[in-house]
Amino acid sequence: MNFSKLLLVTMTVALSFDPLWDSEIKCDYGKEGACPSGQYCVNFDKDKAICKPIYGDAQPIGFPFQANTPIWCDQGDLTPNGNSHNWVNTAFALDLHSERPKRPNIPVIAAISGVVISYDGCKTENDQCGLGFGNQVKILNVDGRMVFYAHLAGVTVKTGDKVNIGDQVGWEGMTGWTGENSPHLHFSVHENWKSNDFEHWKSDGHLPPSIPFKLTYCNDGCKETCQKVELDSRDIPCQRLPGNAKPMCKAN
Repeated sequence: MNFSKLLLVTMTVALSFDPLWDSEIKCDYGKEGACPSGQYCVNFDKDKAICKPIYGDAQPIGFPFQANTPIWCDQGDLTPNGNSHNWVNTAFALDLHSERPKRPNIPVIAAISGVVISYDGCKTENDQCGLGFGNQVKILNVDGRMVFYAHLAGVTVKTGDKVNIGDQVGWEGMTGWTGENSPHLHFSVHENWKSNDFEHWKSDGHLPPSIPFKLTYCNDGCKETCQKVELDSRDIPCQRLPGNAKPMCKAN
């Protein structure tokens, strides 16, 4: 997502209740050393940033696009104010996009196995449909993690479906609040969805706090064979920051 003003509404509506928020330390977002060791500073509300412990260790998941499809990262984690990945449920998200101008019908695939919650009611582009996330898919894994896909042009799964890694869940698109001519996949992993039941997460945009993850991909370009690596999402170079991103591909 490219518009930070949407996120204030999203954070207020979409976060699950967490009694720990009131006891957490306020911080200066973007300032080095703003939080104690093992915590990160994130925007929680207008003019309010807090320190939050990272939930668990960064766990590896698959790549959300098919093999040998050139993919770039536009926006990474904890971007400066004025961007959209500095809020509690977007802090560690990645905005990934295929080659531009837009290539039609780029499949998006499951990066983890689980049960699906989907929404496909958005028929227009770059608007507030789906709470700004547009057409979206959530995959709820048995270990408690949730993987979230947003801005999809279309969805190929329905709520209650079970998917395995590699199954198609939709197509890259520009539904929801993306910015003009900015098709991409907003992709994120979230902490324990079991803090609420399955029905709770059916509401558009309802997400637990986002968490870091390790993404499996080729680190040497888009080749038939490649060096398979698991890279922490916080270390993936993105075009918006620091600006030296290279194409990424799923490892064969």
